[in-house]
Amino acid sequence: MMNKHVKLKKYNKSTIQYIIIHSSEKNTAEHLLGVPRTYNILRHLAKYPRDFFQLENPALFFNLSNSVSELNAALNILFLDENSLNQALGKNNSYINLLNLKDRPTVYFIDAESKRLKDVFSFIMNVRHKYFYFSFFNGRGVGIVPSYLAGNGFKDTFDLVRLFKRDFDGFKSMLTNGKDLEMNLDETSNDNLFFDFNPAINNQLTFQQVKSNFWKNSPPKLVALETHSERDGVLLKSMVVLDELHFKDSNALPILITAFPFYNPLLKKYLKKITQLSDQKYIEQFYSLEQDSNYNHILIDYDNSIGNNEQMIGAEILKRFLAPKMLAIDAICHLHSSFTFSPTIRFPLKGKSLYKELSFFNPSSGNFKRKKSSKQKINTILKFGRKLSENTISKEIAKYLKNREGQILAISDLPIEFLTLDGIPLGYSHDVCRIQESNYQGFLNNYSAHNKLEYFVSENTISNILVILSGDAEHQSSHEFSKTYELVISHSKTYGFKYSFCNNIKEIKMSIDRHSPEILIFDCHGEIDKDLETSYLLVGSEKVYNSDIVEHKLGAPIVFLSCCNTNRNFGYNNKIHDAFFEVGALTVTGTFLPISIYRGTACYLRIIYSLKESIEKKMFTNWLNFISQSIRTSVIHDLIIKIGNRINHDYSESEIEKIARVIDDIRDFSIRRKVFKSLLNGGIKISPNLTINIFDTESEFLMYTHYGRPDLIKMKYDTIVNRN
Repeated sequence: MMNKHVKLKKYNKSTIQYIIIHSSEKNTAEHLLGVPRTYNILRHLAKYPRDFFQLENPALFFNLSNSVSELNAALNILFLDENSLNQALGKNNSYINLLNLKDRPTVYFIDAESKRLKDVFSFIMNVRHKYFYFSFFNGRGVGIVPSYLAGNGFKDTFDLVRLFKRDFDGFKSMLTNGKDLEMNLDETSNDNLFFDFNPAINNQLTFQQVKSNFWKNSPPKLVALETHSERDGVLLKSMVVLDELHFKDSNALPILITAFPFYNPLLKKYLKKITQLSDQKYIEQFYSLEQDSNYNHILIDYDNSIGNNEQMIGAEILKRFLAPKMLAIDAICHLHSSFTFSPTIRFPLKGKSLYKELSFFNPSSGNFKRKKSSKQKINTILKFGRKLSENTISKEIAKYLKNREGQILAISDLPIEFLTLDGIPLGYSHDVCRIQESNYQGFLNNYSAHNKLEYFVSENTISNILVILSGDAEHQSSHEFSKTYELVISHSKTYGFKYSFCNNIKEIKMSIDRHSPEILIFDCHGEIDKDLETSYLLVGSEKVYNSDIVEHKLGAPIVFLSCCNTNRNFGYNNKIHDAFFEVGALTVTGTFLPISIYRGTACYLRIIYSLKESIEKKMFTNWLNFISQSIRTSVIHDLIIKIGNRINHDYSESEIEKIARVIDDIRDFSIRRKVFKSLLNGGIKISPNLTINIFDTESEFLMYTHYGRPDLIKMKYDTIVNRN
């Protein structure tokens, strides 16, 4: 059941409905090392139109998608398993009515390897479309298509647009309620030049779809690139031109979609358990194959063991697994960029070369925890951030990103928040959210959720916050959570949010069902199950695993986990965040590493207070902007608490005013980098007797990660502010 605070999006009638019907896939070595076969079609969808209005006036469609909330610019894609077709039809054709498929021109992409192609076409005919079109992927579907449907088939986007034009007079009145709508297609041959460099293709396609009519009579011409400087320049320029279009249109930059492909270190052990013996030779060398700064694939010989045979294996790995994987990641980037016509950038593939520095953050080893001083901890984070930056980002692109005042989505299993640009962690300098790379279904689930559902944070949200507290602390004054829970109870009376002491999963479920929260906060222990390679929440006497969250539907649109180790850094399979997504969450904030009980509770209580203030003052445009600022400024709150406790310092009025100005400076994109460097190098003098520096914190402001697409959760005010 959908949360009552989440609504179905209202689609513009001219939106094109795409449906991908795919065969069921088993877990195989190629599936896990590479990508599911469904992605063979996804990577082509960047070339397809999103809306019939876009075919009339691409530039105006772009402009309106930035300013009219009802106009959804994203590709409208529905995924159907071949075995779920009967269920999709359902009783009284409720599914068909919901999507209005009968009266909407619908485009099908059908897996030619499906064993149920006759059932697929039977399903399509039962929908009783007035207009529909189809194409195959993973083959041609020869001998299956009924002869009377042959005229509805197409082979590429240009072929499909020609079919649209053929039938346009018949269905255009359905799209606009009788209003005028034309297809202003350019009939001339295509003289657009595309640079044949995959990381830049998405941006070139997006630019052409915005600036001019991409759908001419033929594809654009490809121009080869060879040198690193050429590739780097084209990639940077492809981002810049899109940013310039946005800034000219709305005086703001869209979120940048990035990908940092990475070999999860624990995936190797998992793959060995399930793959066939014939695939073992590939797995052994798989993790030695990376990309250099020029995006060339190279086998890194760590122990002088790679010979000619291994080189041949490397070429086979590239062909079978890595090339499709990179194209799939490009497809995922484009899907997520389609919400806002955002630029994308895929950085070079990395693996073993980062394992040493990354291993310090593996909670199972305790390496980071053994760092005794705050200085050692922050330096360990910065050292990894420098290594990641040096290995993936060119100096020119790093300089551009450093000064780009826009949000960032990172598709990666790496802690991208630690990556440094000119010595400053990205999670501090920018608003960053993340989606796990190794969960392909998670990509699609999160995309589909935001494509079909909408949720706004409003003045009513605070009263719909539910905090889950561990029930074993309710009547134990000596319990380690007792003092912080007293703060929660006190603040709930002041701000009107709800809390619930729970001893087990059943009580959590009852509380969520009773309150139907917009924001669900867990304030409890988070632990690691080494055998299952996942995290779990410890609530009262019961461990709450991924499977429990899904089975009992323990979720809300926004989830905040004030618990340790909910998103481990050193790679593991079953991330607890994905379970919340499966039951309807749109974003989940969790932790990389252990956090303090007191500072963790103080952090989300400050977030609740700040939310009330931000809504009253209309300060933020989306949840990512708000939650990033709240976590970012916590660096000052944390060090003030720590200093006050350490030296028993009572802050004077003038000191409080100076500290408030430092917090305001951190909120300012143009100043916050300078503040961080001052905190890192000598500190900031507040008064003759008080200097604050970064080493007075435990670096917990860098321990949080925002999972999903919180940038798409808008703040709803009486009057609309410009989007960030």
